[in-house]
Amino acid sequence: MPNCKVVGEILHNYGRIRQSEIRVGVAYESNLQLALSTIRDLVKANPRVLAEPTPVIQVVTLADSAVQIVIKPWVAVADYGPVAGELNLSLIEELRRRSIGIPYAQCEVRLIGGVP
Repeated sequence: MPNCKVVGEILHNYGRIRQSEIRVGVAYESNLQLALSTIRDLVKANPRVLAEPTPVIQVVTLADSAVQIVIKPWVAVADYGPVAGELNLSLIEELRRRSIGIPYAQCEVRLIGGVP
């Protein structure tokens, strides 16, 4: 598509689906396989999430305080806004129920040497 069309025209997106993105951090001590399977079950159970294309659910970052998992389900455009809130709520409730920790950001400070 030429740049003049993008800059000088109104573009309409007639797509019917969008990919949402949700991230959740779980404690390093957590059973990651249990966490991933729990997340897969929650995503599959949500009626807004499309079965195809298949949602992406994977560990993406070994962060300072948590193992970051990304959840990228495909939904109808009209469901794009509500699906994140629904999935976040169900994630918190189910991860707590299964004793999978969602840690707070932490910073450890060590003092070396004596204090004058």
